[in-house]
Amino acid sequence: MPAQFADEKLTLLQTWSQDDFRRVQENLIGHLVTQKRLKLSPTLFIATQENELEVISVCNLSGEVIKETLGTRNRTVLAATLAEFLTQLNPLL
Repeated sequence: MPAQFADEKLTLLQTWSQDDFRRVQENLIGHLVTQKRLKLSPTLFIATQENELEVISVCNLSGEVIKETLGTRNRTVLAATLAEFLTQLNPLL
């Protein structure tokens, strides 16, 4: 689902089938393995952006919603909580 948070355009992830769910699950596991290798706190991505290396994630330790660049240490806090993020999210049609 396309949406916007402040100046960030994004697409919220949702699965449509069992195969799609399995693919997202495998990608999340790979994401966590990469973070462990980089010694980063674990995050789970909830949205993608036009630049396929940038995702919107929830930090599993703090609960913050962040924008991160995959495979790097680049992270920007967008919201202190998932509830705050969702409240400020605007759907795009």
